[in-house]
Amino acid sequence: MLIYRQNYSALAHARPAIQPDPDIEWINSRLQEKRERISSVPTLATVATPQSEVQQTDGPTPRRVTVPKSRLPAARPVRESSNYAPPILMEIERVLKRTGMSATAFGKGAVGDRRLVSDLRRGRDPSSRTVARIRAFMEREG
Repeated sequence: MLIYRQNYSALAHARPAIQPDPDIEWINSRLQEKRERISSVPTLATVATPQSEVQQTDGPTPRRVTVPKSRLPAARPVRESSNYAPPILMEIERVLKRTGMSATAFGKGAVGDRRLVSDLRRGRDPSSRTVARIRAFMEREG
């Protein structure tokens, strides 16, 4: 079966104008912000010696020395700390205190993620499946 594309340039009637998508505008504004941030990243500055210090020679022109302005990346914005802590975190903290197990050992044993407890302390919201695996591990380890 052959499927032919519509040739809109051959149509005799006018087509309705395409309405701009608001999501596209939002994406374009985000991309523009990113470009502005990237363009504000420190670059290498060219340092030229003053003409009075340059000796006139018949040879090639003096070379310019490039010096990096800054080697440190731009500061990241600080996220506002939330007061939310998942209820499972309190249970985990009690188990850690009672058993003396380290947070990384607990996370590795429970779900295979050494950063589990530290992420929960920072506000990670675990899925119900993860919570079930954590509770099953706590029952086994007792």
